[in-house]
Amino acid sequence: MTASSIFISGVAIGGGTGFSSAFTTGFGNGLMSGQNFNDALWSGTKSGIIGGVSGAALGGVLGGIDAYKNDRDFWTGKLPKGGDDRIWGEITIKARGIGEGSSSTDGHSWIELKDAKGNATSYGTWGNQGTPELCIDYRGDLNSYTDALQTHKITFAQKARFDNFMNKSTNTNWAIFKNCSYFSSRAFNYTTGLNVTAHPFMILIFTPSWLVSKILSK
Repeated sequence: MTASSIFISGVAIGGGTGFSSAFTTGFGNGLMSGQNFNDALWSGTKSGIIGGVSGAALGGVLGGIDAYKNDRDFWTGKLPKGGDDRIWGEITIKARGIGEGSSSTDGHSWIELKDAKGNATSYGTWGNQGTPELCIDYRGDLNSYTDALQTHKITFAQKARFDNFMNKSTNTNWAIFKNCSYFSSRAFNYTTGLNVTAHPFMILIFTPSWLVSKILSK
């Protein structure tokens, strides 16, 4: 999931980005064309309003489509109600970031599931362990060192959602821009309905270090 993976947040992000970009361009062009400050400010404002409306519409639609593709409500991004609401166990997203700064690509992130009896299973994607790229109960994941984690209790219905997510190979393949933090954040969000982000605002580069900083900031 991205930060704008629902209609509402897509409107907010798209509108804000569209307004600021168009305002800056309109204001700058006004000054360069010889307008005085007030006239240039008004030109920038008009451009910003147009850009904001356009950005909000586009961002909302794209966000809603992304939510819909992931079986969420188009407008709110909420998971559908229903199913077995008994507690199955818990899901934990874990991350460690050994690089300097939140933009570092060093580190690793993975998912651990624990049932009501305490049996734990880890799921992580790796790009340097050969095939398959999805590793279950791998020594580098299960019970290994972590800098940050977030745990959420899940129902049997949510466990079924997790299984559905894992059964799609497109969700578990590793790539540079679809790395371990991309996998773990999407699996966690898809299962729980939460929105843990593993990338900076509007920059869709997923990193374990950024995921660590976001979890610790909660």
